[in-house]
Amino acid sequence: MMAKYKVIFEGEDYIVLKLGKDMSVQSLIDKGFVIQKDGNLYTKSGKKVIISHSDFFRIANNDGVYLAGNCGGSVFSIAMGWVMSNYHVLKCTDKLIYNGEIIKLRKDSKHNVYFSPLVLPGWIWQLLDALNIDVYSSYDIAFVKIDNEGIMYNTNKPYPHAIYTAGNCLSFADRNCLGIALAYPEGDANDALQDLKVLKSIDLMIDCTYWKARIEGYGIDVGKVMVNYGNDYAKLYPALLIGFKDLPAIPGCSGSMVYPKYNMVRQSNPYP
Repeated sequence: MMAKYKVIFEGEDYIVLKLGKDMSVQSLIDKGFVIQKDGNLYTKSGKKVIISHSDFFRIANNDGVYLAGNCGGSVFSIAMGWVMSNYHVLKCTDKLIYNGEIIKLRKDSKHNVYFSPLVLPGWIWQLLDALNIDVYSSYDIAFVKIDNEGIMYNTNKPYPHAIYTAGNCLSFADRNCLGIALAYPEGDANDALQDLKVLKSIDLMIDCTYWKARIEGYGIDVGKVMVNYGNDYAKLYPALLIGFKDLPAIPGCSGSMVYPKYNMVRQSNPYP
């Protein structure tokens, strides 16, 4: 976490910077941190620069399908009695709202599986950075049992899938917003990376069940990201950087399924 600016996402082609309080875009240019060319900003290595005015933060009513409790969030899918969403959403929710019906989540250890990110205070990440130690988590997803194996939800969407995890806007009225999606834990780490690369540079749908909104977006790049989890942070890789065509994903959209807008051929199916 540098005083001048902070790199909050870095991919193959793009980098997202959050500026410090006393740093402006012009100061970045004047100090030689970035280069301005044809109205765009680039790093010295040629990556296109996007400026964000806030961190990426986790983004955890109606007769839709959503999770509720001490926080709220969206449902990735429901299959064979398992509810899937972000770990940080299922950690603080205790009920599924399914078309007006309240269904209790079975939160005991025998009935949940989770892949949680390593979340640490900012000063520890600064220390690890100073020691050139990189520690990245790949997933923020959990599977929790319910006493209803008949509900099937979001099991027929085009592949590959990713799970919406974080964004930098708070309201549907905000513009120039960015979002972050992580891979579904299927196969090995290379499979996760390849799934996200398929979603790069294509039109996407984000099924934000909490707000009953299907949000249109597009993949921008795949890379490393730092996400604000409240008072602490997590470094995540691989992560898909998403732009939005109109309405952005906002708090409550965490846990949403991200999938191609148009059907794509894929061999495997994560659902039984």
